[in-house]
Amino acid sequence: SNYTARGGSMMVVVEETSNFLQASPNRARLEQVIADWNTFGKLRVMQQVLADELKAAAAASKAGDAAKAASTLEETATKPRDIPDAYRTTLLAQAGELRLSAGDKEGARKAFEAAIRHTACRATINARLGLAALDAERGDPASALEHLRAAVAEGNWACRVIESRRN
Repeated sequence: SNYTARGGSMMVVVEETSNFLQASPNRARLEQVIADWNTFGKLRVMQQVLADELKAAAAASKAGDAAKAASTLEETATKPRDIPDAYRTTLLAQAGELRLSAGDKEGARKAFEAAIRHTACRATINARLGLAALDAERGDPASALEHLRAAVAEGNWACRVIESRRN
């Protein structure tokens, strides 16, 4: 019952591991580990913290109500909570895709635009691709190309990070 609350066992593991890494004499070599832990450890916790909202969105989507599912994700992403920025990006990008599948192009655009205002992650690329498709459909190829270039740049950034880790 206290698994993911502030001071709960999962949060303690995330926070204590982060503290350990920050106090390490090899801290310079552990910068990426610390960043990954801060992002991915907290993202895993968020799946538990937001379990009710995520289940409600999944249930609405399964019932064929993509608009309700999108609204649930958007409300969750905009609540003033300690949610990692990358998680907000992910929720809003998913909401945009749901709105697009429901035929709500304007709602999809708003969700995608909100997504790209947050931390860049894999979901940002999806949001950019969604915006590019919407812009191409409305006859604005210049704007569509801008979003495609941004998606490619973010993808290249991710590839460079992976390649640097390999080396």
